[in-house]
Parts: sequence; C-alpha cells; structure tokens
Amino acid sequence: MTNRTLVIFGIVAYILTVITSAIDAEGNFLAPIWLIIVAGIIYILFHVLVLKRIWKAKFESRLLLFSSIILVIFEIIKEFTSPEVGSSMIILLNITRVVHFIAYVWAICLLWEMGKYENSTKKQLNL
Repeated sequence: MTNRTLVIFGIVAYILTVITSAIDAEGNFLAPIWLIIVAGIIYILFHVLVLKRIWKAKFESRLLLFSSIILVIFEIIKEFTSPEVGSSMIILLNITRVVHFIAYVWAICLLWEMGKYENSTKKQLNL
C-alpha cells in the first residue's frame, strides 16, 4: 500500500467512523452494529499502519499514539461515570478529541508529503 493510498484509506476510515457515530434522541445508534464494528476495525487498522509508517517522526507519531490512548481512556470513563454536561471530564474529553483530530490530520498530511517523495524516488530509479 502506497502512502497516498493509505491517506485515502485514513480519510475514508474517519468519515466512516463519523457516520456510524450518529445517535437518535434516546442515545441509540442509527447505524447497524456490524457497520459500527467494521468502522472501528478500519479505524484501528489505519492507526496501526500509519504509526508503522511515521514512527521515525517522533513527535507526530507519539502525539497520534498518546492522543488515541487518552481518548479511549476518557471515553471509557465517560461511559461508566456519566458526567454532567459542562463538567471538567467533558471539557477534558472534548480537548482530547480536538488534539486527536489535529494529530490525525497532521499524520495524514505527513503521509501525503511522504507520498510525493515516494513518487519522485520511483521516477529517479526508472531513469
């Protein structure tokens, strides 16, 4: 899988997780459970693949990894404690979501740039 293909895979994975996270007024998911599971597997697979590719970029890879771990921990805490709207837990969770989104976009941009170098290297080898 080339870097640019992985970028497209990451964008599709993110869009799919956003679509499957839709809920109704009672808090029930609108998407079928199998689609939610597939979206989660694709999202985790993208994280594993991208971390493998950008591991040498220390800051970016660590930011994506730690923001993912902290986001999962905060989501689990939120499910078990059911904090009030506007509580410090909800604020920390939202800040973590924003940091994770920025790290996700940054990783995709980094992969896109690596794809440019990948194509130029292939062209030089063919000459």
